[in-house]
Amino acid sequence: MSREEVRVIDEPVAGFGIDELFLSRTDERGVILSGNSVFARLSGYDWKTLIGAPHRLIRHPDMPRGVFHLMWSTLKQGRPFGGYVKNRAADGRHYWVYAVVLPVEGDFLSVRLKPSTPILETVSDLYRRQILAESAGQSPAESAEAIGRAICEMGFWDYRAFMGHALGAEFTSRGAALGRPVAAGVARFDEMGGHLAELMKEVRLVQDSFTLISNSPANLIILGSRLKTNREPMKVVAQNYGLLADELLRSISELSDGLEVLLQTAHDGRMGLCASFLYREAIAQFCESEPNRGSHGHKREVEILTAAQKRFTENAVAGCRRIGAEVGHFVHLAAQLRRQVSGLAVTRVICRIEAAAIREDTSGIDEVADRLTTFQQELERALDRIYLACHGLGGRVDGLSAA
Repeated sequence: MSREEVRVIDEPVAGFGIDELFLSRTDERGVILSGNSVFARLSGYDWKTLIGAPHRLIRHPDMPRGVFHLMWSTLKQGRPFGGYVKNRAADGRHYWVYAVVLPVEGDFLSVRLKPSTPILETVSDLYRRQILAESAGQSPAESAEAIGRAICEMGFWDYRAFMGHALGAEFTSRGAALGRPVAAGVARFDEMGGHLAELMKEVRLVQDSFTLISNSPANLIILGSRLKTNREPMKVVAQNYGLLADELLRSISELSDGLEVLLQTAHDGRMGLCASFLYREAIAQFCESEPNRGSHGHKREVEILTAAQKRFTENAVAGCRRIGAEVGHFVHLAAQLRRQVSGLAVTRVICRIEAAAIREDTSGIDEVADRLTTFQQELERALDRIYLACHGLGGRVDGLSAA
């Protein structure tokens, strides 16, 4: 079905309440196998039409194909997907949802809620740009990459991080609208993610600062080779500084890589915990008021939903444990970084001493040494902040575990 063939009315479907959740299950081809009454009511189709129909039956032409490329590539990796989706009802009207989709037993289960945060407006603007780009010839894969870049420009590491943030925000907003307190675990995961993101910024700044002195050891060797005296001592000092700087940069890169994994774990944990609560609520509604309208019996549908809810809960708990297990390693790395930077300081002082003993023009060497001094001072301050932040992770992990 092309974008030109579908009937579209630029009006939202009436009667979609913030309290409502709706779900559907499809096979690997996207064929609808089951759903609940909210799904049928909002879509405007009867069950005879829905069951066995491709899910694109409700696809709105305002949805970029790049979003679905992202979704399917994520699901095929066995991971859950979360995203904003604009659906088209039978009469041409539309309704926005935030969908949480999970691969389960060869099928794909989706629970959706009504968005209620300003994130939707930002995303809908992005989708409009991508529709234009796709109309101009951009492929679904290229569109997916463009969406990923746009998400990064919003301040997220990648789309996966955005999923956890967006679902957490929508879940919290929905709870507030319904007068429900924010679940402690959700708030803790959010706090942990924010702390890790700030720590990551510090680490990235340190990594970037190394580019300012990357050529300094080589410059010292060149400048030293031009001396008539003390060539060898200056060469040794420069080589030692270069080796120590490389070792320090490797340690910082190790810390950065680990933080990136933990940051993603925090986002995944937040998404898993929110999804777990949503699935639990959807299961309760399904058990209370939904007759069987799927390819399996009612009991089997509940079992599939329950398995999905359990999986999200287990993922959240595993994320919490993983973060806790890594805290000690980060504290150790931060302490190691401080020791390594002390070694740099000693080498830099030796450089000053050697330069002072030379009875020739050492202005070039002095300039490099001044640059290294400035770098050293900034690096020490940054590493102090990183060390304290790593120690601060412990208390946050304890709070997360308790929640």
